[in-house]
Amino acid sequence: MTEEQIKLKGYYEETNPAKRRKLLLRALEDGEDREGNQLRREIWERRYSSSLDLEQRRERADGFLRLWIDLKTLAENPPGRFWVRREQKNLQAKLNKLGFYEFYERSDLARELLYQECLNVARVYVHLCFSDRNYSSAVLGMMQMKKGRVQNKIVNDLNGICRDLPGIIQIPEPLNLLLRAAKDTREELSERLEEEE
Repeated sequence: MTEEQIKLKGYYEETNPAKRRKLLLRALEDGEDREGNQLRREIWERRYSSSLDLEQRRERADGFLRLWIDLKTLAENPPGRFWVRREQKNLQAKLNKLGFYEFYERSDLARELLYQECLNVARVYVHLCFSDRNYSSAVLGMMQMKKGRVQNKIVNDLNGICRDLPGIIQIPEPLNLLLRAAKDTREELSERLEEEE
């Protein structure tokens, strides 16, 4: 594995947007893999709706995480039959704004990098679930759940996205990357759960 690949592996494993920004800027400065790094930059800017060059002190809004939460909510609370078309249009507008259609159709490399970004948002979601006190508590928030129960709860959430959502709404082709990322993350989490038992 080259030094560039090691840096970028850390980029996709990092959950903090500011640290990811620094890793990407460093990779851009090094000048290796210009096409890939330029695509990563474009995806980053769409995801966080901010230019990579601007140093902003406030937290950036994560558009991919917002999409993830919207899909999770849709899977948990399916719309009535009269609202499906409206939800379909809203979903297509969100995907268009985040650049899913654009990157999916651009090239195989862009599609692979978009998938890696989807894997990252799945990891961010898992990280947030483990660190959120409300998510990992039971009995009106008075007792913390055991780690195994929290993992099972997260696996159920991931199942809702990758397994249940296609039965609720028609999935646009680029969104299959996010569903695949949810499935891969679910399998990774399930394997980790089996190893710990």
